[in-house]
Amino acid sequence: MPATTLPEIVVDYTPANGDVGVPLGSTITVTFDREMDTGRLKEDFFIEGPDTDQWIGPGLLELKDPSNISQGDLDDFLKSPGYRGIVQGSFEFKVIDVNGNEVTTGSAGARTKLIFTPAQPLYPMISYTAHIVETLDSTGTVWPGYAGFNFESGSGSIQELPASVSSSILSSGASPSTTAATTTGMTVLSSNPVDFSIENTADLSEITINFNKDIDAATVTQNNVIVETAKASDHPNLVATAKGKLAKQLIVNGKTLTIKI
Repeated sequence: MPATTLPEIVVDYTPANGDVGVPLGSTITVTFDREMDTGRLKEDFFIEGPDTDQWIGPGLLELKDPSNISQGDLDDFLKSPGYRGIVQGSFEFKVIDVNGNEVTTGSAGARTKLIFTPAQPLYPMISYTAHIVETLDSTGTVWPGYAGFNFESGSGSIQELPASVSSSILSSGASPSTTAATTTGMTVLSSNPVDFSIENTADLSEITINFNKDIDAATVTQNNVIVETAKASDHPNLVATAKGKLAKQLIVNGKTLTIKI
């Protein structure tokens, strides 16, 4: 059955829905299954943090200045210097084929890839929602409906994800291999924070583990070193952020493994 609504023509986006620990210098991308009206997309795509005006609330279906707002002046509507409101930034558009290679406009099977670069780094440890509302393709066809995805920014210790790291490690729903390194006779001598420690500082951004032997750096990979967070309590007043598997940078120095989160 041919696509009839906006969500059906969105084929890919990054970060993935539910990603946590997203580096603060990340770009946000959306790929469509056809060429789109890029001028209209600039109006119909936006990224929202938690500090948007609650009169209209998060997830508004039309990006228009309201006739009245609950706080502040209209000129300041949804603008946040701390990037906790509507994120300001610049757009870039590429025409690509199904394999992601750039092609000329009008090529058979050509697609539009939207690339949004925030004007300044994302705010740390904040949940963002990317929204796409009713928009047009390059032929002027209207695509009604709404598409969106959520992600959470990291602590700031990683500004950009290394090129060798797949963004799939960020997904709270991902299930990478947890097979441990098989180096014979290695034991952990100490760690910081200490194993099973509690009440660590909220700004903790580095974990160190000291072994009894030098570490083979080739065995320290994103797949066998996992940092996963969860709520410490089910108390209704507890607010937990960065739940799931976190993005990380792994540094091996002799017998010490440093994990930056």
